[in-house]
Amino acid sequence: MNVIQGIFKFFDRCPADAPERTLERVQRAMLSALERYCDAIDQSLDTRISGAKDLDDLWYLRPNLMRAISAHKGESVAQTVLAEITRLFEWPAQKAALMRR
Repeated sequence: MNVIQGIFKFFDRCPADAPERTLERVQRAMLSALERYCDAIDQSLDTRISGAKDLDDLWYLRPNLMRAISAHKGESVAQTVLAEITRLFEWPAQKAALMRR
């Protein structure tokens, strides 16, 4: 198991939850990735992730997280990390709602 898979292993074990629990899980994953892969934490991005009110807010912060990780660790690492985070959003009702926007 590589490092990236290890970070998200915990999050993958969680069963489908209510949106509030999923919001918390995605926030933790995004903040963990920001801390782990960015040498200097972007306080603005950290604040926006922490203050997200719903999954839509987090969905639209993914490109910002991608840019931050890419700047520190390269695009390949950023793509792999974001693919794992994006998987946390994938359950039928939320995925359908996000794709309609």
